[in-house]
Amino acid sequence: MGFFQNKKQSMDYYCSKINNQISIDEAEKILKISKEKNWTSISSRLIKMLAFKLFDNKKFAQSFDYFLYYVNIHDDIYSDPESAAIFNKMGICENYLNEIDESIVYLKQAEVTARKFNNLDELKKIYFNLSIAYGKSKDYELSLHCIQKSLNIFSSIENTSYYVYAKSCEANCYVSLKQLDKAISIYKNLLKDIHIDKTTAYLYNNLACIYIEKGDYKNAETYNNKSYALRESSDKNSLSQTMKTKAYIYETKEMYDEAISILNNIISCDTGYDCSVKIDSYKMLISLYQKIKRYDLEKITMRDLKQYIISCRNFSSRISYYKIFINFVANNLKNILTLSNQK
Repeated sequence: MGFFQNKKQSMDYYCSKINNQISIDEAEKILKISKEKNWTSISSRLIKMLAFKLFDNKKFAQSFDYFLYYVNIHDDIYSDPESAAIFNKMGICENYLNEIDESIVYLKQAEVTARKFNNLDELKKIYFNLSIAYGKSKDYELSLHCIQKSLNIFSSIENTSYYVYAKSCEANCYVSLKQLDKAISIYKNLLKDIHIDKTTAYLYNNLACIYIEKGDYKNAETYNNKSYALRESSDKNSLSQTMKTKAYIYETKEMYDEAISILNNIISCDTGYDCSVKIDSYKMLISLYQKIKRYDLEKITMRDLKQYIISCRNFSSRISYYKIFINFVANNLKNILTLSNQK
């Protein structure tokens, strides 16, 4: 026991160190000690704390493992008022890891427990996340149904950020269902109520994307330029999103050199935490090189994309993006030169 006089004093000391300010490393050290000493209650608290902390740090693979561990050691998990939040976050983790079927399973479990405890705030989030998952699985009708259920719980703009993303998700469903005018109407109605530059720029960019789908390049460029101007002055971290949309406009207009130039600029600059923009830019660039029959540059860019994914610092992101990379390669086997012989 070292300097502790008894088991209770030892347990009290470690319990006093378990709080929201504890680091992940320190929590894992105490968890190891508590397991060795068979302190079940302390271990349980630490496992749940680590799951939430890792989730907040976007370490979704590790977070999921701790959540699963916590659920497995609690036979009464469905009696825990926090179970809805736990299952919801497990579903989000699986979504980020591109395990969509598993994500839906956990989100449905979250729905059951949220209803049991009448936890409407969590239920709103669960339906939002179910909508995202169903959208990824291309079940757009069900995705639309879920986001509308989410919006029905809190239909007023009491949380601007949530409301905008929920309505955007609804609009995306209509885009996937080829009901573009409904999607445009949603964004234009949002613009009447939102007066925050960052959010307005986001809405402008999404409108530009829809007008591209309609083949209305004049409106697409108008809203893209509006988004660029706002993001350049108030949200530089998201500027690459708008640049990618501009590249898409050039691609659809067969202005390939201009599109390639923009995509190379995105890849070479720091896009902050939004690694997905850089990955999408690599993929667009590869497709463009295929179109102009520059298979030498396509091969180099594919190798660069693979190396970029491997270099991602976040382990969960690496797993997710590598799955995207594999699917991308599988869908382009006819044109992509294999990398197996590259050093």
